[in-house]
Order: sequence, then C-alpha cells, then structure tokens
Amino acid sequence: MRLTKLWTIPVTVLLLTACSTETLTDSTTTPTGDDAVSFARLNVNLPSDPTTRASYTADPGADDEFKVMGKTRIFLFQGKQGTSEDDYTFLYEAEPWISQFDNSVKDDEYQGAESFIIKLQGANKVYHDLYALVVLNGDNIPAPTKGRTFGAYNAAVSITNGNTSDYLGSTDNGFFMANAANAANASASADPTVLVPLTLYNSPDAAKESSGNNIYVERNAVKVTVTKAQDAYPLKSDDKVTVTPLAWTLTNTNLTMYPFHKVTGLRTGGTNSYKDIWFTKASDGSTIASRFLGTDLGGFRRTQWSMDPNYSKDLTTDEACAAEFHVATAKEVTTAFSKPASTSTTENATAVYNPLYCAENTFDIAHMMKGQTTAVVVKAKLTGSTDATYANEAQAAAKPRRFTRGNTSGETDNCYGNNGHVWSEGYFAKLVAETAGKVFDIPTLTPDNVYLKPLLRQVNDSLKADNFTDLKKDGVAFTPTDAQLKELNIRIGPVTGYEGGICYYIAYIRHFDDKETTPWKSGDPTYGGDNAKYLGRYGVARNNWYDLTIQDFAYPGSPDIPTPNPTDPDDDHSTILLNVKVNPWVKEDTKFVPLE
Repeated sequence: MRLTKLWTIPVTVLLLTACSTETLTDSTTTPTGDDAVSFARLNVNLPSDPTTRASYTADPGADDEFKVMGKTRIFLFQGKQGTSEDDYTFLYEAEPWISQFDNSVKDDEYQGAESFIIKLQGANKVYHDLYALVVLNGDNIPAPTKGRTFGAYNAAVSITNGNTSDYLGSTDNGFFMANAANAANASASADPTVLVPLTLYNSPDAAKESSGNNIYVERNAVKVTVTKAQDAYPLKSDDKVTVTPLAWTLTNTNLTMYPFHKVTGLRTGGTNSYKDIWFTKASDGSTIASRFLGTDLGGFRRTQWSMDPNYSKDLTTDEACAAEFHVATAKEVTTAFSKPASTSTTENATAVYNPLYCAENTFDIAHMMKGQTTAVVVKAKLTGSTDATYANEAQAAAKPRRFTRGNTSGETDNCYGNNGHVWSEGYFAKLVAETAGKVFDIPTLTPDNVYLKPLLRQVNDSLKADNFTDLKKDGVAFTPTDAQLKELNIRIGPVTGYEGGICYYIAYIRHFDDKETTPWKSGDPTYGGDNAKYLGRYGVARNNWYDLTIQDFAYPGSPDIPTPNPTDPDDDHSTILLNVKVNPWVKEDTKFVPLE
C-alpha cells in the first residue's frame, strides 16, 4: 500500500460557519435552539489498493492520479427514513476553516484517510438524518440549490468541451472524485448508497476522539492502457505475414455521464433490470453476494457496476450511436503503446504506461451491442515475408502460389489480401496477371496491364474491367466479359486493399471475465436476457483501470476503422486477441478480449 502524501490541502478542515454562545459538552445529546451547533468527523479515503475482486494484484497507478487540488467540498443533505437517497434534499455547502488535526487514520485497502470536522449550522435547525457528499478536484462544478434532491442533482451532464475536465479531471489538475457507492448494507431488497450518514457530537473534541464517519471516494474517470507483447507478430491466418502494431486509441466513448455513482434502477424499474444484481441464491438456499459487489472491508463494500444515461437506450443506427458516443477517426489513432517492465536489464525496470481516460459506459443485457460498447482501436502495418513458399505441400495445392513482398524497385507498401492471406502490391499484380492471362486467354498479359489502385481501402471487393489497362488480344483492344470477370474473381477471391499496408482492428472492452460471467462460445445465445450469466460481461465502469495486452492477430484487419452493425452482439467472430486486466486502479487476473 502506498502512503505517499498527495493532498495539497491541510490535513484538517474545521468547518465553522456560525458562531454560538452555548456551552458545549462532549456528549452526543442532540442540541436545540437556533444557535445550537453540532460536530461530525469525516474520514475521507482516497482510492488506492482495494482488494475487491479475488484475483487482483496491486498496481495503484501513477502519483498524478491521486492528486487532490483546490478545496474539499462537502455538501450536506437531509434524509428521511423510508425514502430513497435520491429524495434527500440539499441543505448547504460547508465552507472550510483550517485547523491542525490528527492524520493517523489509515485503511489497509486505501491510500489513507484525511480527517475533517464539520460544524453544523444551528440556523438550519436540522440535527438528524444528515448525510454528506464529498467532492475532490471539483472546484468548477455548481453546488445544488437549497431543497434540490440528490437525484435531481445527479442528473446526466454532457462531458464534451469544458465539462470533460470538470467532471472527469486530468493528471494535470487532479481527477474528479466523489463518494463511492457503498454496498455494505445492500441486500436483495436494498440498493447500495452514495451519501454517508453523519454521527453528531456536541463539541469538536468529542468529534475528534470518535472513530468518525468513513467516506470512500472514487474517480469518475475510466483508465485504459494497451501494451504490445512484442514489436511484431506473425499473422495467425498466414504466418508468412508480419503485423506491426503502431498506435491505438479509444472509440465509442460516452458523451454523457452521471456526476455521481448511480445505482437506482439497476435492481428495479426498467424492463431489463436485474432483481438479483446484488445478492443471489446459492444452491443450498443461502443468500450470497453477486459479482457486482466487492469484498466487505468492514463498513465499506465496493459496487462493481453502475448506470449511465444511455444504459437502456435503443440505438439501432450509426447516426443514433454517433449522437451518444464519440467515434474515433483514423487521425486520432496516435497513442503509444505501454512498455512492460523489463526482466533482463535495469532499463525499464518498471512498466511505462500511456493511458487514455474516458467516462464510464455501461448497458443492460438487451443493449450489450457493438454500437454501444467502448472499444480500443489498434492501428497496425502488414508486411509480407521474403519467403515465397507455403508451409506445406497441402497448403500449396489448396491455394494459388503466394507472392510475397520482396524488394522490387519502385514498389510501394500497399498490400492486398483475401481469405486470410496478404500479398504485396508487386506480387499481387503478378498473381492477377498470371490468373487473368489464363482466364482471358491472353498469354502476354503482364503486371503492367494490372491497375490495382481502385482496390485500395476497399473491403472484399472484386476485380473489374477498370483494373486492367492496355489489354490486347491478337493485336486488338480487349475488354473482358462479365463471365470472364466472374471466373477470375472465383479464382482470385474477394480482395481487400491496404494503402501503405495500414490496417485497423477494434476490440470491445470486457468488464467481467469468464471467471465472473459464464463463458460465451460461438453458437451460444446472445444473450437471451440472461442477466445471471452475462450482465456486465462488457462495458467500462468508473474508477476501473482496463490494462490490455495484445496477444495475437488472427486475420488481416480492416483498411479503415471498422464500422460495426450497431445491433450486433459484443461477442462475435474476431481477428485479434487481447489479454485484458481490469483494475479498480488495481491489477486482476487475465481475461481475453478479441479484436476484429
């Protein structure tokens, strides 16, 4: 556990916003009168190493991800027994007054606690059912108006432009943090809570000597990193071809979010809500915590899922998805890959990460679809081997002879592929010329008669008459017939053109792995509304770090960033395999996420 001090504020804030002439005692007797005051102690715990899923290993992240800058904001709400915390009403925001205070409170699972004393204003005449919401690195967000409910205050906000930094934060200015949803008291009939109840005392000394009210905060941001396990990979479908990963970025990132962790509606409410999301029945009839809850840390249990503003939206077209999510362009695929720690030299003794951050993006089981799922885009370059032979005679007999890249003078890096194989421009032109010469009955047809440029950046295209130039048969200008072109394309197969050898892959990010959800395999239903098996399989949740490592490239990628059918399920045939670790700023055992 790291105990690095990263707070840029004094360790204690004594909130004094009204004077009192009343003599106070160190008891918890509720004071009365307009001038009465009460005190409460808050222990605010930064997120660091919460062991919340069984297979995590610690990796707390960078120091800049823990910075607390500006003032600590404490919003006070009044609750009412028997009502949802969404109906609790805002009283006021306490203004800090600085004082020295003990900083001895530490939690083994967190960065450590900073302790605060709140002095409650007698003028509010409220001394019961008080709840606190703490915000760090949120100087620019507006406070709720008096009487506004927490549910109304936690309305969806846009995170484009200026609000990106306001509600997500950055390594430069500190990440926005607020109360984490606490599932310690969740049950089959009760949801986790965000607001923390306050225990009141009649003097600051009594509050200081108390154990205080623990508030665990979490970042709103999602963190993603991508590592390449090696500089270049053999293509699984054609091991004579090399795939070199160049860069990556995120796509399908949410354009809206809730400022604070929202769980209302996950258990009850919508058509696709899941009544057993927090606790399920074991085979022996006992009640057990579900995968959506973390380890009980003694009064705090992390909530592993949440709702975002488009959680249950029907987004069936590209246009509808583009209105809800940022879709990456090729120009944005520029982020460098992380570098794993070296095991053989002192250089790069620790891993070097190059993270991107985004808002959470979750969905119910009916909307676990590619058009709505945050994904990683990987840019790579295809290069053929100098070996022009197949691995075995059976493969050579089954396919036309491979023509590999070579070093032909003036040849570009353009590549052409089909059926999982890739040819360089010069050798693919030679293959087309040889095959077309036989189909067209023109023995003199050469690569100079082949014009491949129209095929660049096309997917599964076919050869057409305009792919040939200056054709002559018996000295007379020749144009192939439709029947001849059909025969040629049967022999060559559908062609995908890669300009400069560049291709793109896309991977949909997994939240729970196959140890936590039921493994899915080709032919299984997608997903049959089965929340118990599949809910949470995909998605990105706040304060989680998704650390992906490229394992394999199964097939050649797409010449442009793939555009999926918005309603295709997230599990499907894929062309690249990623090893993924999900980290609530903590490492977890591997899971595999395919790229396509």
